[in-house]
Amino acid sequence: MGAAAPRKRKAARSDNPAVRGARDAAHIALSQAHEVAYWTKKFGVDRAQLQAAIDQVGHGTRAVKAYFAAAAKN
Repeated sequence: MGAAAPRKRKAARSDNPAVRGARDAAHIALSQAHEVAYWTKKFGVDRAQLQAAIDQVGHGTRAVKAYFAAAAKN
C-alpha cells in the first residue's frame, strides 16, 4: 500500500465566536470583541487593564490569570 495522503488541519483559531477550541480557551485574542468582553468580565477588569496584562505576560490565559492574582495580592 502507498503512503496515506496527509490530512489537512483546520486553522488553530477561529474567527467565528460560535466555534471554540482548545486554542481559543488557552489564548486571549484582543482583536476579537467577543473575547475581550468575555475575559474582561471574567477577570473583572477593563480593556486597558487586560491589554496591560497581555503586554507584560503574553496572550496565555494562565499567565494573565496569574498576573491578576499577583496584582490582587499587592
